[in-house]
Amino acid sequence: IADVKTGFAKREIYARGNQKNGILLIVNKKENADIIRTADEVKNKVAVFYQKINEKYGNKADFEKIREKSLSILSLIEPQIQSAPQNKKLLSLFSEIKNFITEQYQNQRSLSFANKQKIMDLSFLFEQEIIQCKMESSAKQSLIDTLRNSRQEFADQVNILKVMDITINTRTMLDITINNALIGFILVFLVLFAALDHKTAFWTAFGIPMALLMTFFGMKILGFSINVMSLFGIITVLGIVVDDGIVVSENIHQKYEEGMSGVRAAVEGAYEMLVPIIGSILTTILAFLPIAMMGGIMGQFIYQLPIMVILALLASLLEVYIGLPCHLSHGKEVKEKKEGRFIKTVIALYRNILQKGLKYRYIIVALFIFLLLFSFRVLKTMDFILFSNKETEKIYITLEGKLGVNLEEMLSRVKEVEKIIAAHVPYKDEMQAIVSTVGNKTVRSEVSPNQENYGKIEILLIPFA
Repeated sequence: IADVKTGFAKREIYARGNQKNGILLIVNKKENADIIRTADEVKNKVAVFYQKINEKYGNKADFEKIREKSLSILSLIEPQIQSAPQNKKLLSLFSEIKNFITEQYQNQRSLSFANKQKIMDLSFLFEQEIIQCKMESSAKQSLIDTLRNSRQEFADQVNILKVMDITINTRTMLDITINNALIGFILVFLVLFAALDHKTAFWTAFGIPMALLMTFFGMKILGFSINVMSLFGIITVLGIVVDDGIVVSENIHQKYEEGMSGVRAAVEGAYEMLVPIIGSILTTILAFLPIAMMGGIMGQFIYQLPIMVILALLASLLEVYIGLPCHLSHGKEVKEKKEGRFIKTVIALYRNILQKGLKYRYIIVALFIFLLLFSFRVLKTMDFILFSNKETEKIYITLEGKLGVNLEEMLSRVKEVEKIIAAHVPYKDEMQAIVSTVGNKTVRSEVSPNQENYGKIEILLIPFA
């Protein structure tokens, strides 16, 4: 999963996470590799590495000893925390730590890797909250010393800080795609079930997952991976792929109501809609095709988006004219549904609006022309911003010392800056982690050694919800 350099002549770099010394592991996946599977494999391998290191260098105290010491520390800290009732945030965090630790010791005979990590994370957040809260200096320092000593004595000597996980965006987009597909399936089924019948409703809604499966198959052929841009393309077109199926299925259902049955109703119903459906798909494809022809870095970045839209539309066309008629060709002649009071009211309202629209058609056409021209005027006053710069999830700080400054001196300066950051940016609410490297000035997740007079600090913020 990574290339490891061996045989160092001298130390080339320092790495730190959340103000602690560590080993910085940067993993870049191979081109077109599954980013989620790669990330999960890396996490599993790092967890195994953690277990091996901890077996050799970790905490050797038995479980009962850790339990007694932890509970005694909680009882020692609690009175000092309760004496400052105005610090509601501190009280809430202490209660969370106490409940979690008590529950773990009651229900288990040993602490798992994940639970050890959570206890360490909570204790670190608790320390930062103590630093920020209003309390007497002596009491505050006593609490901090107690917490740090207990952590050094009984916690594992090696811990893992997971940061810069770019798979989070991909996982989020994948969840959105799946959820939208499910919601679309349910809504299409319910609407068509109310308007037509259960068989037509089911097979029309079934076109959504079928179109997605064919789209993913096309992705595999083209060598595309599941990433933010490809998933964004699918989400963009997800509401369009089912439109053609609704039109064709409704027309086939109408043929059944006219007395046709079987293959004839399916063929004629689908054939009548062939030209308008192909026309609608071609206009959408032509709208997205220029994006696929963009050059430069931006063109390479968004190239997959229009291709995914085109793939999904073509998959939808195949489903509508091959799969859907085959499914609906096994139906029987159906009687026209009686219109209920609600449907009659809607139809009457629509008929009234349509009649008035036709009566004053010239006024309506003039109104829409005016709105079109006015939109061009408004467009000229709007700023074009391709990517919003108002929000960010990372802040980069680059430190440069004079020539001749060694790694150890730059390390001490980086530590000072880390303290300032931790004092002004609260951990739990706004910041996930601080990752620092000394002897490296590259902004991206890369390491270029032999730059002793440089340091880099990355502040990873909690994404805005």
